[in-house]
Amino acid sequence: TAVYLAMRTSKIKRVINLDGGFFGPRSKTTNSADYHLEKFTVPLLHIVTENTFNEDDQHQFKALTNPITRVKIKVEKFLHHDFTVWGRVVAVGLKMRGEEVEEINKIFSVVNELMLGFIIEKPFPGNNQMLEIERFN
Repeated sequence: TAVYLAMRTSKIKRVINLDGGFFGPRSKTTNSADYHLEKFTVPLLHIVTENTFNEDDQHQFKALTNPITRVKIKVEKFLHHDFTVWGRVVAVGLKMRGEEVEEINKIFSVVNELMLGFIIEKPFPGNNQMLEIERFN
């Protein structure tokens, strides 16, 4: 929704796309009458897991001309649903992720810090064992 709003109004100043999806073929974003990449000019923080990174439609993604920071979570155990409420319930509440919960919580903490930093325009850290950060446009 925020991406489409940013294509329609200048009131949206920054967009965070948490765990991809928007640029994947299943989302069918290009079918929307509101899809106008030339109007999407605001900075984008695009956070993806390994599997959603591989699902992104690279044609759509490379057509963007706005400033983009892509953060790829390199920990293969971290799945796209770990961002959701259900993923949190499974990981923490139901303890179905075992030893992975500590690592998942650490990734959550780092990603939340990156999102807050993006909003207040704080410089990004460099790559590390968990994250690959790429800036372009």
